[in-house]
Amino acid sequence: MNVRRLPQETADGIVSLLSPISRGNLGRAFAGVGLELFFKTEHKQSAKAWDVIFKDEDWIQAIMSIDDPFKGTPQPALVGSDLLSRPFRSKKYLALTISDYTGDAIYEKQKLFKSFREQDYTYDEAHSEVYFNRSGLVLHIGEPVKCEGWTQMRDPRKLFRRYKRDVETAVMYYGDDCVHRIRPDQIGGVADYTNKGLSAMSIIPVEDAAVAGVARARDDVVVGGALRGNHL
Repeated sequence: MNVRRLPQETADGIVSLLSPISRGNLGRAFAGVGLELFFKTEHKQSAKAWDVIFKDEDWIQAIMSIDDPFKGTPQPALVGSDLLSRPFRSKKYLALTISDYTGDAIYEKQKLFKSFREQDYTYDEAHSEVYFNRSGLVLHIGEPVKCEGWTQMRDPRKLFRRYKRDVETAVMYYGDDCVHRIRPDQIGGVADYTNKGLSAMSIIPVEDAAVAGVARARDDVVVGGALRGNHL
């Protein structure tokens, strides 16, 4: 089936049924035979962000199958102001979070590394950072691999960017095409928005959101000395 020859509305409908990684893989398959699959902007953004990190959904499906009767299913998400860039470029700094309260995600650690699209990477275990040597992306994976309920970050300033005289950041849940912008008035715990201030503890609250059909309660993310707690 050649999606390029379908009405754009039909093609959009097909693409909307696919997960971000499946969209990315479909786009790669089309490119491999000299064709181009046209995505809506939101579909393209989410596909690009996840596709540059993962080649398959093995780890993501394992995480989302963890059952917590009290807190609900863990939800993989990417955090960082670089998600706001248009178009998305791979030379970014992002944090991978999952909101796992059971601690069971630690048993899927090896599956996480095997799911990375680039196997040419350098893992800084001390700082929980993966450096993808080809794309230039740096991914903080402290919470998924340590499952301590909080994660030490070397430089949380990398998750923010300047917004007027303040700062902002963003989050993208897996299965949700939207990039959720976190404005300055949603960021607390920072005395000032200088580099020094951002190096201290800061709290980023995110309003209720339905992600992949699962209603999630309002969460707080603590970044600074730590990236902790529920995730964006």
